[in-house]
Amino acid sequence: MLALLLLACADDKPADTDTDTPAAVCAGGPDITVLSPTEGATYAWGDEVPLEAELTSAVGDAIETLWAVEGDVVYVGAAGSWQADVAGVLLVRVQGEDRCGTRQKDVHITVTGGPDTAADDTGGTQDTDTGDTADTDTGDTADTDPPPAAFSVATFGAAEGVPTATWTGLSVGDDGAVWAAGDSGLVRLDPTTGATRVYGIEDGLYDATPTSVLAAGDGTLWVGHAGTIDQQGEQVSVAADGALTLLQVLNHTESTEITSVYRLAEQPYGLGVGDVWMGTNEGLCLYDVDVPRFSEHAHPTHPHGNSSGVAFTDEGDVWNGDAYQLSRWRYSNDGDLSPSADLYETVATWPVPIGDPVSISDLTVDDGVVWVASSLYGVARVVVGAEVGTSTVDLFVEPATATAVRADGLGNVWIGTSTGLYRWDGATMNVVTGDWLPADGVQQITVDTRVDPPEVWLGTSAGLVRLIGVPE
Repeated sequence: MLALLLLACADDKPADTDTDTPAAVCAGGPDITVLSPTEGATYAWGDEVPLEAELTSAVGDAIETLWAVEGDVVYVGAAGSWQADVAGVLLVRVQGEDRCGTRQKDVHITVTGGPDTAADDTGGTQDTDTGDTADTDTGDTADTDPPPAAFSVATFGAAEGVPTATWTGLSVGDDGAVWAAGDSGLVRLDPTTGATRVYGIEDGLYDATPTSVLAAGDGTLWVGHAGTIDQQGEQVSVAADGALTLLQVLNHTESTEITSVYRLAEQPYGLGVGDVWMGTNEGLCLYDVDVPRFSEHAHPTHPHGNSSGVAFTDEGDVWNGDAYQLSRWRYSNDGDLSPSADLYETVATWPVPIGDPVSISDLTVDDGVVWVASSLYGVARVVVGAEVGTSTVDLFVEPATATAVRADGLGNVWIGTSTGLYRWDGATMNVVTGDWLPADGVQQITVDTRVDPPEVWLGTSAGLVRLIGVPE
């Protein structure tokens, strides 16, 4: 399928025209009504999924139309079909363009089955007990799961050049270097060599106490600050000798309300892959790499506050955890982050009166579940529903408060608290103890999933800690 380049460049940009069209006539692009598929429809693998939209243009143009599934163009035209060859909950998008601009409409469908389940219906007996014994304990063991990694701990503190700090951000780059942001500066640690460097104003940072950091997939580094209305951070490149070069200033100029960036996260999939999302003092902001430009700012109805949780579920939804609530956004990749455009739902996590804070400190996603950490109420687990109002919430008695939460991709969810570390193993909440863990707790967590097994990194006041494997 053709990669969806046209959708990425849309952003309501007027098409070239030989005559000026009055703004009063143009309404930002053609009107779109999706006739099929319907929101939430279910199809089997291999089914023909009907694609039909009703499009009208205020200026009477012939409308250019594109259909995309999960970001790939699958059909051009107002009516057609797509043969389902991807399983799961999928984003289907139709885009229409006339001389006034571009508009998009989305629906979500479910495709069940796949090539593996289809093969099992043909009568093969490769997985039965009669004949093939490749998966038994006698003989071939090639298909058995590898043994779990032995648990190991490495600490990097003052002796290794890592300063004592209150950490507010952790990120691991493609080169394995760990970046930590906090009140002692921006720190880069090479865990292989042990080399450490601390960055400050003299290295080109806005200030010496960054509030967040992101090692992006393109190799650049994003740093957030508690700044001003003129600068809330920067994007930099990192040279082989460690020197930083400023690429652009992080500056949300559309509003005088935004002064600080408390969380940075890169969208890993969907139409917004590569976009950098920012939790600020006034909700979500975005750097849309396709445009490219900064867009701002999204927050649900008041009250709201500092956004310290940003996460993404498989259908491309963006989750925002702030001081008062958890909200779910379906960004349409159009540069518009207004609630009327993209707010999908607000999910009540803890049963508190409207207007009382819940103080969300972090979010993570694990297999369709959003884990929410709160400095007031501990941990909530939100099992995501496809439709508004269908998500369910589970609350945990322990821990009573939480500072950070991260899933490692192996079924473990690691939870930092002011007194220590917890681990959810899929069934039980476990307290993780050991002399290696500072008594004053865990401030930040990140996971390096690019190595096998994944490495869990903890930010503590005594330095950085790397965990491999699971303690007994």
